[in-house]
Amino acid sequence: FAFCLSDPGQGLPDLEHDSVNHEMNLKDGLLLYLSLYAGQRFPVINESLQQPAYERWSVAQNDQEQLVVNTFSQLVVSQQSPSTTPRQIFRTAIDACNQIVVDSGGDPWIGQGDVFCAALTCHNVLRALGRRDTYYDQQTGVDYAPKWLKNNESYWIDTFAPLMQSSMIPLRNDGGGDGWGEWYHTFGLLTYGIHQSALLGIEMGGILDYGIALADTLVAAIVTPDHKPEDPVKARVDRDVARVLTHFLYQNYSSMNDMSICDIEAGYVLPLPLKAYPLPHS
Repeated sequence: FAFCLSDPGQGLPDLEHDSVNHEMNLKDGLLLYLSLYAGQRFPVINESLQQPAYERWSVAQNDQEQLVVNTFSQLVVSQQSPSTTPRQIFRTAIDACNQIVVDSGGDPWIGQGDVFCAALTCHNVLRALGRRDTYYDQQTGVDYAPKWLKNNESYWIDTFAPLMQSSMIPLRNDGGGDGWGEWYHTFGLLTYGIHQSALLGIEMGGILDYGIALADTLVAAIVTPDHKPEDPVKARVDRDVARVLTHFLYQNYSSMNDMSICDIEAGYVLPLPLKAYPLPHS
């Protein structure tokens, strides 16, 4: 999975550049933004914490999200289902994030690219397409959906989302789930893990990412609209993302060179029975 997300031979992701470029800090609200649906507003923290985090990690990402969905609206229609892979959307997001920088007069990223921007963009796009109803504040009626979606909702939700959903390869080895949950969770956890790794180091970032996956399982019944406990297979997918994260950031797959594995489910899903693999080290 980590190999498939990468651009082999381009070195390690530049986490220091990520940290500086995105002005990361431990109080920037990213975890709060990722943990709650946009429409889940709590009066005590909304104005001081939730809204600033939403504006920073959602509103400010609209342009690259628009580029990604535009690209995939062409790609998905031309493919046979299911064939969309995490590599395709992640590398598309890498290109989109780089294009925004170039268009604004900046220098293009080199190496692995802006992996934080790409992971966040993938998370935001997939959650918006798959969890549209969660963008409405049930108390006030305010719609927090991204601008690109609201500008053409009939296409993105009624036409494109079903095509995208049917094209995505399953990330569960039992074939269950609706696709959206495990896909946007994967990129959400990658986003958080990259953020923490940039600030605290890769090993600590991996540990914290794994901890958040465990915590998400425990609190799912409280924060999700239907108050259902986390599906155990999906919970395992979340925990495995921490291992994907550390392998990706260390580029720990020197023996792999066949990118064709990245075009099929076997490149992303462990076969049964699942085994506990240790976190890689530098």
